[in-house]
Amino acid sequence: MKKDTQKIIDKKPESLNQMIRRIFSQFTIRILIILEVITMVSFGFLFDYIEVSSSKVVRQQIMDNVEFNSQRNINYLDEKLLDVKKAARLLQQEHELFFKNKDASALARIDVDFKVHENGALYKTTDNGGSSVYYAASHYQDEGALEKAILSEDLDPMFKMILDKYPLISVCLLSRKINLISH
Repeated sequence: MKKDTQKIIDKKPESLNQMIRRIFSQFTIRILIILEVITMVSFGFLFDYIEVSSSKVVRQQIMDNVEFNSQRNINYLDEKLLDVKKAARLLQQEHELFFKNKDASALARIDVDFKVHENGALYKTTDNGGSSVYYAASHYQDEGALEKAILSEDLDPMFKMILDKYPLISVCLLSRKINLISH
C-alpha cells in the first residue's frame, strides 16, 4: 500500500487547465461517438424507408401500366372482334342473296375460265379481281360441280374484299358441304 500511496504523492498535481482539457476531451469524444452512432442508425432507417417507399411507388406504377396495357389490349381485341362480326354479317347477307338468286344467274357466268389440274382438281385460271377457287379432285367429279364453281363467282369479290379489309380473317368459304373452297 505504501507504493500506491507513494505514486499518488509523487505525481504532480494537475493544473486546472489540464484537468479541463482532459474532461472536455473525454466528453467531446463520447458525444461525437454517440452522435456518430445516432447518425448511422438514422441513415439506416432513412434508407430503409426510402427503399420501401420507392418500391411501393414502382410497384404501383407497374400495376397501373399493366392495367392500362391490358385495357388497351382488351379494347383492341373488342374492336377487331367487331370487325369480324361486321364481316360475318356481310357474308351472311351475301350468302342469302347468293342462294336466293342462284337460279337466275346460274349460267350467266359461263365465260369464267376453269381448268382441271393434272392432279384432278378444278381451279380458276383468270383473276377477275376476286378470290381464287379450288375444287378438290375427289369431289370435282360430283354432279353439278362446275355449275357450283361458276355460281360461286358472284361471291368472289366479296370474299377478297373481306380478306383484304379484315386481316384477322384468313379464310372465307362458301360451303364445306359442297366441298368447294373459295377464298
